[in-house]
Amino acid sequence: MACLAVSTSGSASVSTASVVLLLSASLHSRMYIYWSLTHSLLLLFLLFSSTPCSQAVLQPSLGDGCVNIFLDLGSNVGVQVRKFFEPKKYTSQVSQIMEVFAERFGRDRRGPTNCVFSFEPNPKHTPQLQRIETVYRALGYRHLHFPMAVSSENTTLTLLRAQNNQFDADAHLIKNREDLQHQRLKAHVSRANTTVTATVVDFVEFLRVHVLARQLPTGMRGKGQVVIKMDIEGEEYNLLPHLITSGVLCQSTDLLLIEWHIRNSRWFLKGVLPLPIVKEKVVQLQKSMSMLLALSRPSCKTELRKIDDESFSHDSLDTNPLPPLPRS
Repeated sequence: MACLAVSTSGSASVSTASVVLLLSASLHSRMYIYWSLTHSLLLLFLLFSSTPCSQAVLQPSLGDGCVNIFLDLGSNVGVQVRKFFEPKKYTSQVSQIMEVFAERFGRDRRGPTNCVFSFEPNPKHTPQLQRIETVYRALGYRHLHFPMAVSSENTTLTLLRAQNNQFDADAHLIKNREDLQHQRLKAHVSRANTTVTATVVDFVEFLRVHVLARQLPTGMRGKGQVVIKMDIEGEEYNLLPHLITSGVLCQSTDLLLIEWHIRNSRWFLKGVLPLPIVKEKVVQLQKSMSMLLALSRPSCKTELRKIDDESFSHDSLDTNPLPPLPRS
């Protein structure tokens, strides 16, 4: 069941009000109607079907009709998604990612061919992220949120929540009890912090089905830009080799923005190397991956950039409300 859900579902719990808003807003666009109904039908299919994974990936791509795609891995409270669709609200601070959005997608990104997929497994942020998705989709913006983590396989893992932080900004996946013990020995987290079970999606499979295989609008010859922001608290060390060796990253993605998490690397957590040496190793890894992608051109189109955009990280719907819903 988890294998199916991570491949194609957008949000595991959709309220009646959300469905009503979605259907009323979708009357404005045939493409949006198709996309929304596809998503709804796939969600129902996954909830009640026992079809194996190999058949599930044959279902319609959630990226159909999308020319440009932004994938927000580790969305936290959803501020990068809001910067994408509501840039005028985020001009009071310097934002690296806003510059990337303008460069790759233009200034106005609300059209039906610009799509955003966000992933965040921390249940603390789910209500806000689902609210953002509901309002945006009612306004006709192409946004889907997945309350899941991303890694190199479809599975379930333990998410360690750092509740000493108001925004749980460094909640991250752990593989087993041994990893948890190492984390505590390093004083990286408090013993009072809680753990929850997180559904994990094979992100290579997601890219292959919903990005690489997407159908473009009629008459569109070339695909637009695909940008991934990866801020997944150490899981990048498991996911990146899978992305690169599969070939899917190079085929699907124009720009990969990544924040490296040195203290969450297994070199440091297991006490194999002291922190200064780990930092040096991570820098070497960054350079090696950038060089590997560069040497693979023109067959590999992916550019790798290091980024850590913490601007507006404490964004709240109370102090910075979403746009008003359309009148019925």
